[in-house]
Amino acid sequence: MSRYDVVVYGASGFTGAYIVQYLVTSSHFEGVTYAVAGRSESKLRQVLSDISDRTGRNVRSVPLIEADSADEDSLAAMARQAKVVINAVGPYRLYGEAVVKACVENGANHLDISGEPAWIEQMQAKYSKEAEKQGVFVVSACGWDSIPADLGVNYLKKNFGGDLNHVESFVQIKQGPAGYSFNAGTYQTLILGISGALTDKLGAIRKQIMPEKIVRGAVRVPKRGTVWEIKEKELDGYALPFPGADKSVINRSQYYDATVNQKRPIHMETYIRVSSMFWAVVLGLWVTVFSVLVKWPSTRKFLQQYPDLCSFHMFKNSGPNKEQMAQASFVYWFFGYGYSESKPQDEQHEEKINRKVVSTCKGPDAGYIATSGCILSSALAVLKDRKNLPKEGGVYTTAAAFGNSNIYEYLESFGVTFQIEGIWTDEPLRSHILVITGDMQLQLFRRLYCSFGQPTRFKVLLSAHSKFLASNESFSTLQAVSTKLIPLSSIPQEKLGHSILIHKDTLPKGSPKTAHDIVATGVFAAKVLSLSSSIAGVVMVPVLSSYLWEAAAERPNMMLFAIVANTFLVLLSFTPILLHFLAKRFPINIYYDHTSKIFTTVHYNFLMRKMALRFESKEVVDAQMAPEMKKIWIPLATAFVHKKPLLISLDRNAYVDKLAFDELTRNIEIPPNHD
Repeated sequence: MSRYDVVVYGASGFTGAYIVQYLVTSSHFEGVTYAVAGRSESKLRQVLSDISDRTGRNVRSVPLIEADSADEDSLAAMARQAKVVINAVGPYRLYGEAVVKACVENGANHLDISGEPAWIEQMQAKYSKEAEKQGVFVVSACGWDSIPADLGVNYLKKNFGGDLNHVESFVQIKQGPAGYSFNAGTYQTLILGISGALTDKLGAIRKQIMPEKIVRGAVRVPKRGTVWEIKEKELDGYALPFPGADKSVINRSQYYDATVNQKRPIHMETYIRVSSMFWAVVLGLWVTVFSVLVKWPSTRKFLQQYPDLCSFHMFKNSGPNKEQMAQASFVYWFFGYGYSESKPQDEQHEEKINRKVVSTCKGPDAGYIATSGCILSSALAVLKDRKNLPKEGGVYTTAAAFGNSNIYEYLESFGVTFQIEGIWTDEPLRSHILVITGDMQLQLFRRLYCSFGQPTRFKVLLSAHSKFLASNESFSTLQAVSTKLIPLSSIPQEKLGHSILIHKDTLPKGSPKTAHDIVATGVFAAKVLSLSSSIAGVVMVPVLSSYLWEAAAERPNMMLFAIVANTFLVLLSFTPILLHFLAKRFPINIYYDHTSKIFTTVHYNFLMRKMALRFESKEVVDAQMAPEMKKIWIPLATAFVHKKPLLISLDRNAYVDKLAFDELTRNIEIPPNHD
């Protein structure tokens, strides 16, 4: 019996219909035979009719296969008719295994768009040996989860130009004026994933599928907070941990690289990027409350019944409309750090990290357009590029299966592209080569120069030409400048200069407190309150929350009250953190070094440690002119330095060094008679 090249199972679903549409319109699928499969013949015919109307291509006569995840015989019959089954029926932890089993037992390759780590790894544990025996490929996470991330790391690794040690990735979802809402199917999968996390026993599964110990680099990914500010030249905003399957999939790819390809594995952390602290906190609060509510059957049922309401329309049963999808896009950022020199896999680098490469993966609407392109590109790799896939069948990640294939070319045809954005290296006693595409500004070179920590020479290579920018002397005053907050204690007193503010330490003993002293005391009190209240909130909220849910379980009419009360408690515990972000804008002291002409403002961090921000007066931007003023969640600042909002006093009489004040505020428009 001859087989169709591709069978799309779940073609009548929201995502499945888009997969069929992009298959029909792709030139790469010309000459490829395909069929659509699902539970309802009438729904499948309607989908084909709709696609014919939208694309202008008559696909109404495409073969139909009736198959149901609850009917093993129908799944086996479908698998016997396919070379590749694209499985678009989720949640996969409910409906996925029967399809994998049917494909493996009946000689069909299985591809899916699951983003469920527990299910994906369970399938590897159960079916890897049988898939190898049958000579078929089972590859999960072939959609937006996690092709951009997994193949993005693979792309960065191949183009790093040395030994890649660790990567931080940031996913940036962009939407247009029409807004965006994901289909509720993704929402239901999220609920099942969180609620099942305690019983999935992922640790045991991972020991089974990755039994060998692999050695990664000695330098680990920097530890970050739950919410932290991104301070890269190429990317700003705030980051939270990304809850998707990316990290799980990439770690399995790195294990395969180390044990099969004999390549050095990397450390990896994945984040989602949001535009402001306000939205980072809001998203973090929603995830926290959501994660608590899914643990109880009664609240979980409520969440499942009302996705629009409970997700504030981030997810809707109707999904996004055509206008929203047309306006949406995504960017995956990869910041890779490592070494210019390549060493054998079993030999550790003893030198410091000296190379950084930034790459991106960009594409259209992540949820459905890019996902369709990703899964179809995976199918093309299996059908047309078998010689560049692993020799043996089995259960693989996307990078392990397709990393050496032409999948990047296929992805590009669907608008999903990978590229290097910038490269820098730090090699002592040599000229430094900086390769960057796009516009470059002096601020970038200043930051790179400071990070090297030694006099260096820069060369810049643009895409069309090379140009020598500056010698050591040009940057001689920049060695002490940093765009990041650094510990005050790390700055030698002779480099700090003198305090330019009038306060108790610059006045005779017994003098009354100045306005600045009162402000500094208030900032200190706000920081103490922020820290202590946050600790109390973290301790007390789970206790109070548990009592509320127990009461609601006994008295269902209290459920709404329990939801509102828990939301209030979580918001209350996070309020002091917001106070911290406001209070840290006040400098508790300002120093100025007349020799180097460098200012130093002193601030408390969250743990009450004194931190310093160092800059020159030309880097001070009037808040009224700064574009960042439109982004910060509370528009309260007099100036910006390195995109950081500062509340600097503009009263000249508050400064003991008037000349330093004039230099500090030379770019700030001070109203007449201001005090």
